Order: sequence, then C-alpha cells, then structure tokens
Amino acid sequence: TGAVYTIESFEVACANHFTPEELGIKIGDPMTTLKVLNAEQKVLELLSECGYPGSKIIDEQYIADYKTKTIAIHLKVDSGPEANFGSTTVIGAPHIQKELFENKIAWEEGTTYDTRLVDQTQKKLLDTGLFSSVIITHEQEKDGRVPMKIESMETKHKNINIGASYQTFFGPGLTFGWENRNVSGRGRTLSLKGDVTAKNHTGTALFFVPDCGRVDQDFAAQAQVMQEAIVTYHEHSYSITNRIERRIDTRYRFAVGLKVERLLVSNSVSNGTFTLTETPLYFRYSSANNLLDPTRGATLEVVATPAMNFSSFEKFYLATSVSYAFYKQATSSNFFVFANLITLNSIWSANLNSVPVPKRVLGGTDELLRGYKFKTVSPLHHDHKPIGGRFGLFYTLEARFRLSHTIGVVPFFDIGLVELSPFPKWHEKWYKSAGIGFRYFTFMGPIRFDVAFPLDRRKHIDSWYRLLVSIGQTF
Repeated sequence: TGAVYTIESFEVACANHFTPEELGIKIGDPMTTLKVLNAEQKVLELLSECGYPGSKIIDEQYIADYKTKTIAIHLKVDSGPEANFGSTTVIGAPHIQKELFENKIAWEEGTTYDTRLVDQTQKKLLDTGLFSSVIITHEQEKDGRVPMKIESMETKHKNINIGASYQTFFGPGLTFGWENRNVSGRGRTLSLKGDVTAKNHTGTALFFVPDCGRVDQDFAAQAQVMQEAIVTYHEHSYSITNRIERRIDTRYRFAVGLKVERLLVSNSVSNGTFTLTETPLYFRYSSANNLLDPTRGATLEVVATPAMNFSSFEKFYLATSVSYAFYKQATSSNFFVFANLITLNSIWSANLNSVPVPKRVLGGTDELLRGYKFKTVSPLHHDHKPIGGRFGLFYTLEARFRLSHTIGVVPFFDIGLVELSPFPKWHEKWYKSAGIGFRYFTFMGPIRFDVAFPLDRRKHIDSWYRLLVSIGQTF
C-alpha cells in the first residue's frame, strides 16, 4: 500500500459558498475516493435545494504535495441559471381528481426551486396509499422557471381482506374487512372491519376525509360496536365518534372530537348502563426520529376528555392523560438506546361512581406494568375484583441493545401505582414488573417479543409471567 494522503483543502467554485464541513469533508482527514464522491454529490444536492436544479461538475483538480503527503481538491461547478418552480402537469391516475394532487404539492408556482419540496410531495402522494409509483421530474428551464411533471400509477383502491390475528391480551382471532380508499376520486376512505377473539368482538365502520377544509386537516367519522370480557369488567358498547385532526409540520398534531356512547357494564364492582358524551381534546408533539423504532428525540401526548352521563347531570367527569417518552443514545450508533416513558392519568369527578369502570385508571397494559393481568392494577374490592382508580402514575425504562442488523435485546423495568382519589395521596402500593424482550427487525419495523414478570404478584389474579407480542417498540 502507498502513503496515505490527508486533505489539505477542499474548494468549490459555484453559485453558492459551501464549507468543507457542509459537504462532509474534514480538513486533515485521510483522503478517500468515497469521501470525494459523496462531497460531489452533496454539492449538487445543496445547489438543487436553493434554486439550481441543473447544476453539474465540469472540472476537478487534485494537487498532491509529495513532501507533506497532503492533497488539495478544487471543484468547478456549472450551476446554471437560478430557477423557480413553473407550472405542473399530472400524467396518469385517471380515477383521481386533480384536487388531490394540488393539496399534496408542497411547492408554489413562482417560488425558488427546492428539491426537498419535490421529495416531500412524492412522499405525501405515496402515503395516501393510492399509488404504486410516483415519479416527479422537471423539464428544461424556460424564462427562469422549470415546468414540473408528476407521473403516477394507481393501485387498486378497493380490497377485501380476511385473516388470522394475534393480540397479546386477547389471544388468537379472526379479522376481516372491506375498504375503498378513493371515494369520489378524492382519496377519501370508507372501511368496514371486524375483529373476533375469545374475549373481544369489535365491528367498526370508518369514513376518513383527508385535507378537509384545508391542507393537513383531516376529518374522521366512526361507528363502533364492541363486546369485551376481562377480569375487571364485561362491557358492551355502541359508539359514534367524529374527529377533526390538524397537523402543523411533522412535529405537532391537534385534534378535537365528539363521541356519543351507549355503555353496558356488568361483572364489575359497579355495574350499570351509561349514555355518555365525550369531547376528547388531543395534542401531540414529537421529535422522535422513527415511529416504530425511535432512537433519539422525544414525544409528548396530552389528552383531556370532558364527559357527561345523560342519565344524571351530576355525573360529569374530566379525564386527563399526559405521557412523555424520550430516547437517548448511549453510544454514537444505535447499538445502545435508553428509552423512558412517564405517564400520568387523572380523573376529576364528584365521586368514583360517577366514572364507569371501563373509563377508570387501570394499570396492566403492554406499556404500563406489563407483567400484570390486563387492566387489573388498581385498589381491589374484598372479592379481589379491581375497582379502578382516578389517579395513576407510571414509569417504564427500557435498555435497547441492537446486537445485529436484525436482532435486538431489551431488558426493561416498570413501576406504577393507582389511587381511588383524583389526586395522589401516596397511600397505595407501588407495583413493579421487570423482564426481557427480544426484537427482530424487519423492513416494516421491529417485531416485539417480551417476557414480563410481576414483582409484586397477586396470587389470586396474576400469573407468574406474561408474554407480549406486537409490531414496533413498546413506545
């Protein structure tokens, strides 16, 4: 092998000034062909983000100093004329109205060309599920503008599905449904879905309208029938929900809804029939870098739900939930990540009986105290029946190790308590669970297998361990 040359300088002659650091070059580092090729590609990429889509490298000079074993690199770029977005032509997609494309286009005609807006538009169109492919190109610049062209190929918009399912707490089941993702040619979705397990039967009809009233604002109307039989209660419910959700860039989401529900509760500490109206208010902020496998960033979710029982105006309650998840890489890579989740639940009401049992705070889910039987962690009645509470505080810590491209190991620890009062008095027992999880990473996200052990096992209720399976990390 020959002598290793280090980079003395890296200069680019073009319409804009870029530092070596912006191009991924560090002065003094060993010079490699891959570094230079990546820097050249970065130059063209940055220029295309600030109005120069036709840039090309026309000359390269490498000046080596054999005495100092350094090399100076000079690139000359023909940036071409600065260009703005021109008119847009849509080709293909005969069953989709032009309005849908207009709502998804991220650029405005006459503004400075930016390839990031092109990529964003392509992603938005593909995310609708209406297209199998979307290709966006531009023609030669004319009078300072580049005409844009969107070529797309549609998928089948209607489908029928039937298959087997597995839910951690309800076991194996059957799922079936019908869906039309392009009602009226505007990308609106109408779906019918059924899920049947030994402990839970659910039927759902959903109508979803994207970009309702304005871009990045969606409307959903849902009707649902559900039957659920668990240790804490048996429930039959019939509900209709309307919801409007607004997105602000990629980090913020707001939603407001109205839900009317007929709820029949039996085999619980407080049986009855309830006719409820709920007005859930939802806020979410997330800087997490991945939905199914986050390794850095944080997510804050806040839900406030005022509710009223029609049978008695005194039975008003306000349920609030705040959860904060944050992720910290312990190494420079994704090999070791600390994941933390803090959840606070509180229900303000005149008394406990104002709140139906299924609406109360109950620990023992796939996120909160996962070692315990499903929705049983709360103060207990004298017959060992969970009462449900009005206050809950939970914390979960996971140490996520990525052992290889496809295999991960996740030891975890959960702690939490549930109290009958809406405010903490710290009288109730803190429950703890721990365990080990395994992750198999696929193209659609990690598949999760957890084995959780209740450290404060209640012999009349809990098993020695619980198995949990899902797609995606716990949180």
